[in-house]
Amino acid sequence: MTTLSSARRVVVLVLVSASLALVPPLAPTEGATDPGFTVVFAPGGFSSALARKPRPVVRLRVPPEVSDQATPRALVRVQSQRRLPAGHVVVRTAGKTLATVATKQRRVLHARLQLPAFKAGIYKVWAVFRGAAKTRSKISIVRVVSAPQSVVSNTGCAWRPDACDYRDATNTGPRMAPALRVPEDVQSGEGWQWDDRGWVRIYGAGAVFEGFAVSAGIDITAPNVTVRNNVLRSSTEWPISLRNADGVIIADNSIGGTSAAALCDNGIRDIYGDSDDVQILRNDISWCSSGLNHFNLGGVIASNYIHDLGHECSDGDPDCGHFNGIQLGAGDGPLMTIENNTIFVPYGATDAIMLANDDGPQANRTIRGNLLAGGGYTFYGSGGPSGDATGIVFTDNRFSTIYFPDSGFWGPVAHWQSGGGNVWANNVWDDGPQAGQLVRP
Repeated sequence: MTTLSSARRVVVLVLVSASLALVPPLAPTEGATDPGFTVVFAPGGFSSALARKPRPVVRLRVPPEVSDQATPRALVRVQSQRRLPAGHVVVRTAGKTLATVATKQRRVLHARLQLPAFKAGIYKVWAVFRGAAKTRSKISIVRVVSAPQSVVSNTGCAWRPDACDYRDATNTGPRMAPALRVPEDVQSGEGWQWDDRGWVRIYGAGAVFEGFAVSAGIDITAPNVTVRNNVLRSSTEWPISLRNADGVIIADNSIGGTSAAALCDNGIRDIYGDSDDVQILRNDISWCSSGLNHFNLGGVIASNYIHDLGHECSDGDPDCGHFNGIQLGAGDGPLMTIENNTIFVPYGATDAIMLANDDGPQANRTIRGNLLAGGGYTFYGSGGPSGDATGIVFTDNRFSTIYFPDSGFWGPVAHWQSGGGNVWANNVWDDGPQAGQLVRP
């Protein structure tokens, strides 16, 4: 005989089965269009959730309009609640594979892919992750126009910074390939020498260090030194460090760690924070935790491409590391100008630019005309525990959403202080749904 309790179990089972039949799994929307900004497809639906095997989320971003003479770039992001399975991400259009990148054992994959030139027309483009399961992004529309029509609008500069007169790999770094290696080919020159402890010492006032490839650090301890047209790669603390070195010029170098898995700490660091009148110009800086750090006094940091900083957070914490594009320490001395830099921090930790004032107030900083994206907050203003900031001018900068919808993981800006002669003006969204609109502090 069936008991009342057994009967209830039968009824509940029937009701649950019926409800599952009424909830179909999510499916891609064929033919869905996108204006060229972030598109997201999260497949799996209710049935996948029950199986506790969510598929990776695939995002694809492509420029909405390009010339038929251009080779556009695409940004692919694949994210999983667990480590990504082995496989490939393929960017496709109808009947054609445009680019391919392999996944690695990580939770998030960021990849910038070069696409071939298109003939004039309108194309549907999407990304497919091919691994243990097949997952794809929504469709994006790319309009290709015949040259010489203008294709660069006032938005979307992060997709091709050089087309907007910003800096990227095409217009920074050495102007010629280094001819000699240090210490393999040469170990000394006028005002510098290789130190047997494993780095280059530049000790001569006015010394010029140019045209070398160095897989170690460079330590500058003299004024008016010039370091230019070098490839400086080191997985030790600092490829370039300054110690009591005024008037230094660091220009047209490739600087950073030895690989994405072997980061340097800071690409360029002022060890004591007392080097004045520095000029840091047109460098390509990557594969470090931070690009530039501890510059507290005056000078110019201009036209640098600072990118691919930081590392994946293995525990899933978006703030697992301290990653800075440019960090200025406390200082109220000569003017420091930061302008026309492209700074991309692909992880949700710290910033593209920080005015730190843990050890004292900030003053006399002009930050203008930079292209910024990523970090925890993309820009950390001058508010903090050590008093009010004065004379901070932050104008004509562009905030991109290539990594996060609000530019930084948490937002575009934190700790901005009004008053005290500080100016916030004409800072805009580079792309995304608010492209061209003002960013409010």
